[in-house]
Parts: sequence; structure tokens; C-alpha cells
Amino acid sequence: MDRLSREKRALPAAGLAEALGGELQKFQTRLFERAQAFQRANTFELGTLDEVIAHFRDRGGFVWVQWCGDEAEEARVKTDAGGVTIRTIDEDTRPSGNCFVCGRPATLRVALAKAY
Repeated sequence: MDRLSREKRALPAAGLAEALGGELQKFQTRLFERAQAFQRANTFELGTLDEVIAHFRDRGGFVWVQWCGDEAEEARVKTDAGGVTIRTIDEDTRPSGNCFVCGRPATLRVALAKAY
């Protein structure tokens, strides 16, 4: 049985090991592609604290923002946005633009999310 489509189909006993290996590879590929599509559909780039608050009021997911690194602002985000916290720092991307909270030059690009 295909666990993603719920389709049942018979496989001949001759060459079963090879057939199952191929089926497993196809299944893993489809599962990974589905996860990537979900991630893309639920990851956003926002620029202001007001946008972050509005976003997490209506939906979830991950939000990338530019941040100056001030810990007091991190606490403000958690309070104002209802539990939203920094989940990861993007060490591969140089920050560009201004902090989404205070408007000072950003030093980090971070992902925000809310635990449920």
C-alpha cells in the first residue's frame, strides 16, 4: 500500500526486493517534496513588528526578519506577539536593512515562530 496516496497494488514475488527498494526510494522522494512544499508555503519574510503580530494572530509558520540583536527587543516581541520567539539565526545570510522592532541597522537575520 502506498502510504501517501493510500493506493493498493500487487507486486510480483519475483524481484520483490528490487521492486520494494525502488518503491521505498520513490516514497521517500515524494515525502521529502511534500515536506519542502509545506515549508515553502508556511515560511514568510516580514519587515515590522506590527506585521509579525498580525501574522501570528491569524496563522503560524516561520517568519524571517532582520534584527539588531537587542535582547530587550526579543523580550518585547515575545510579549507583544503572544509567545513568538526566535527559533534560529541564519548564519549564511548577511542581514540587510533595518531591525523589524526598532529600525536600527540589523546585525542578524532570524526566524521567528510560536510554540503551540
